[in-house]
Amino acid sequence: HGSGITEMTPCPRSGVKALSMATGVTPRREVTLAIALMRADLGRPWRIDVLAREVALSGSQLARLFRAQVGISPAAYLRQLRTDQMAELLATTRLGVGEIASAVGWSDPAVASRAFKQRYGVAPRAYARFKHNESHELYSIPARLP
Repeated sequence: HGSGITEMTPCPRSGVKALSMATGVTPRREVTLAIALMRADLGRPWRIDVLAREVALSGSQLARLFRAQVGISPAAYLRQLRTDQMAELLATTRLGVGEIASAVGWSDPAVASRAFKQRYGVAPRAYARFKHNESHELYSIPARLP
Protein backbone atom coordinates (compact mmCIF):
# COMPACT_ATOMS: atom_id res chain seq x y z
CA HIS A 1 0.00 0.00 0.00
CA GLY A 2 1.75 3.15 -1.23
CA SER A 3 1.62 6.61 0.27
CA GLY A 4 0.75 8.30 -3.01
CA ILE A 5 3.85 10.42 -2.72
CA THR A 6 5.47 8.86 -5.79
CA GLU A 7 3.19 10.78 -8.13
CA MET A 8 3.82 14.25 -6.71
CA THR A 9 4.97 16.69 -9.33
CA PRO A 10 4.36 20.40 -9.43
CA CYS A 11 1.64 21.34 -11.86
CA PRO A 12 2.94 23.16 -14.88
CA ARG A 13 2.53 26.87 -14.47
CA SER A 14 -0.67 27.77 -16.17
CA GLY A 15 0.10 30.85 -18.15
CA VAL A 16 -2.23 32.66 -20.49
CA LYS A 17 -1.40 30.36 -23.43
CA ALA A 18 -2.19 27.23 -21.38
CA LEU A 19 -5.32 28.92 -20.06
CA SER A 20 -6.47 29.72 -23.60
CA MET A 21 -5.84 26.15 -24.69
CA ALA A 22 -7.71 24.72 -21.69
CA THR A 23 -10.74 26.97 -21.90
CA GLY A 24 -10.83 27.76 -25.61
CA VAL A 25 -11.13 31.44 -24.65
CA THR A 26 -8.42 34.06 -24.68
CA PRO A 27 -8.83 35.98 -21.43
CA ARG A 28 -9.48 39.69 -21.55
CA ARG A 29 -6.47 41.96 -21.36
CA GLU A 30 -7.26 42.90 -17.75
CA VAL A 31 -7.32 39.26 -16.64
CA THR A 32 -4.11 38.53 -18.53
CA LEU A 33 -2.48 41.55 -16.91
CA ALA A 34 -3.69 40.52 -13.44
CA ILE A 35 -2.15 37.06 -13.95
CA ALA A 36 1.13 38.59 -15.12
CA LEU A 37 1.23 40.97 -12.16
CA MET A 38 0.68 38.16 -9.64
CA ARG A 39 3.30 35.96 -11.32
CA ALA A 40 5.84 38.78 -11.40
CA ASP A 41 5.54 39.53 -7.68
CA LEU A 42 4.34 36.49 -5.70
CA GLY A 43 5.69 38.00 -2.51
CA ARG A 44 3.45 41.05 -2.72
CA PRO A 45 0.47 40.94 -0.35
CA TRP A 46 -2.07 41.10 -3.19
CA ARG A 47 -5.62 42.14 -2.35
CA ILE A 48 -8.42 42.21 -4.92
CA ASP A 49 -8.84 45.99 -4.66
CA VAL A 50 -5.12 46.60 -5.25
CA LEU A 51 -4.95 44.14 -8.13
CA ALA A 52 -8.12 45.61 -9.66
CA ARG A 53 -6.72 49.12 -9.44
CA GLU A 54 -3.58 47.94 -11.27
CA VAL A 55 -5.71 46.69 -14.19
CA ALA A 56 -8.20 49.60 -14.12
CA LEU A 57 -11.28 47.64 -13.03
CA SER A 58 -13.38 47.54 -9.90
CA GLY A 59 -12.67 44.68 -7.51
CA SER A 60 -16.03 43.06 -8.17
CA GLN A 61 -15.60 43.35 -11.94
CA LEU A 62 -12.12 41.80 -11.85
CA ALA A 63 -13.31 38.98 -9.58
CA ARG A 64 -16.28 38.26 -11.87
CA LEU A 65 -14.20 38.29 -15.07
CA PHE A 66 -11.37 36.30 -13.51
CA ARG A 67 -13.70 33.59 -12.23
CA ALA A 68 -15.56 33.42 -15.57
CA GLN A 69 -12.38 33.20 -17.64
CA VAL A 70 -9.98 31.32 -15.39
CA GLY A 71 -12.47 29.21 -13.45
CA ILE A 72 -11.30 30.26 -9.99
CA SER A 73 -10.97 33.49 -8.04
CA PRO A 74 -7.83 35.64 -8.19
CA ALA A 75 -7.07 34.63 -4.59
CA ALA A 76 -7.32 30.92 -5.43
CA TYR A 77 -5.12 31.45 -8.49
CA LEU A 78 -2.51 33.28 -6.39
CA ARG A 79 -2.63 30.44 -3.83
CA GLN A 80 -1.94 27.95 -6.66
CA LEU A 81 0.95 30.04 -7.98
CA ARG A 82 2.46 30.24 -4.51
CA THR A 83 2.08 26.53 -3.74
CA ASP A 84 3.53 25.59 -7.13
CA GLN A 85 6.52 27.87 -6.53
CA MET A 86 6.87 26.36 -3.05
CA ALA A 87 6.94 22.89 -4.62
CA GLU A 88 9.69 23.93 -6.99
CA LEU A 89 11.79 25.48 -4.22
CA LEU A 90 11.23 22.50 -1.90
CA ALA A 91 12.44 20.17 -4.65
CA THR A 92 15.43 22.22 -5.76
CA THR A 93 16.78 23.85 -2.59
CA ARG A 94 17.50 22.93 1.01
CA LEU A 95 15.63 25.95 2.40
CA GLY A 96 13.18 25.35 5.23
CA VAL A 97 9.42 25.51 4.83
CA GLY A 98 9.20 28.83 6.69
CA GLU A 99 11.85 30.46 4.51
CA ILE A 100 10.20 29.23 1.33
CA ALA A 101 6.73 30.24 2.52
CA SER A 102 8.01 33.74 3.18
CA ALA A 103 9.83 33.88 -0.17
CA VAL A 104 6.63 33.14 -2.08
CA GLY A 105 4.50 35.61 -0.16
CA TRP A 106 3.01 33.97 2.90
CA SER A 107 3.50 35.69 6.23
CA ASP A 108 2.37 32.58 8.14
CA PRO A 109 4.14 29.27 7.42
CA ALA A 110 1.21 27.32 8.88
CA VAL A 111 -1.16 28.85 6.32
CA ALA A 112 1.36 28.05 3.56
CA SER A 113 1.68 24.45 4.79
CA ARG A 114 -2.10 23.97 4.84
CA ALA A 115 -2.45 25.39 1.32
CA PHE A 116 0.40 23.20 0.11
CA LYS A 117 -1.07 20.06 1.65
CA GLN A 118 -4.48 20.87 0.20
CA ARG A 119 -3.00 21.22 -3.31
CA TYR A 120 -0.41 18.41 -3.23
CA GLY A 121 -1.95 16.02 -0.72
CA VAL A 122 1.15 15.91 1.46
CA ALA A 123 2.94 18.21 3.90
CA PRO A 124 5.72 20.39 2.45
CA ARG A 125 8.46 18.68 4.50
CA ALA A 126 7.40 15.24 3.26
CA TYR A 127 7.34 16.55 -0.29
CA ALA A 128 10.87 17.97 0.07
CA ARG A 129 12.15 14.73 1.61
CA PHE A 130 10.64 12.70 -1.21
CA LYS A 131 12.02 14.98 -3.94
CA HIS A 132 15.51 15.04 -2.43
CA ASN A 133 15.53 11.24 -1.99
CA GLU A 134 14.23 10.81 -5.55
CA SER A 135 17.12 12.81 -6.98
CA HIS A 136 19.67 10.84 -4.91
CA GLU A 137 18.18 7.54 -6.06
CA LEU A 138 18.82 8.51 -9.66
CA TYR A 139 22.53 8.74 -8.91
CA SER A 140 22.66 5.55 -6.86
CA ILE A 141 21.31 3.23 -9.55
CA PRO A 142 24.12 0.79 -10.29
CA ALA A 143 25.36 0.80 -13.86
CA ARG A 144 24.86 -2.44 -15.75
CA LEU A 145 27.98 -4.07 -16.96
CA PRO A 146 27.93 -5.76 -20.39
